[in-house]
Amino acid sequence: MSPSADFTISDFPHKVLDPIATDTIAPSYASLLLAQRQLSANTSAIPSLNGGGAHGHMALTLTAAAYAELSDVPFVIPVAPIADPEPGTTQPQITENNRLHKHAVAIHSLYVAVNNALRRQILDAVPRVYVRDLEHPQFAVFRSRRME
Repeated sequence: MSPSADFTISDFPHKVLDPIATDTIAPSYASLLLAQRQLSANTSAIPSLNGGGAHGHMALTLTAAAYAELSDVPFVIPVAPIADPEPGTTQPQITENNRLHKHAVAIHSLYVAVNNALRRQILDAVPRVYVRDLEHPQFAVFRSRRME
């Protein structure tokens, strides 16, 4: 399987989350639990070999402890790979390193794309008043690097 960040919201079983809150109704435990389930279903629908490969990107919506209950293999968050080749490598080694780098970039890009799509879904399901304090004051983006 070759990862690709070319997925769309249409790949999610829940294209739009049920409202978590409205302007007049605050978030409730029930609405948050429903959103958690919908987000987990969405993440599990996007394949990943990470974490054993059976649960897609579900680690994005679960704590490490909750994910450990599902899989004996921990989900390691992909990091952006460095592009610099090792000094003194041969042409075949450079070719193989380029192939591995391209694959690692695809895995990281898909992870970031899924994470961003989930954040967008949450923002669309909650009135701005509930998320305003989470935004960076200058750039109006989430300050948190992972969904919590």
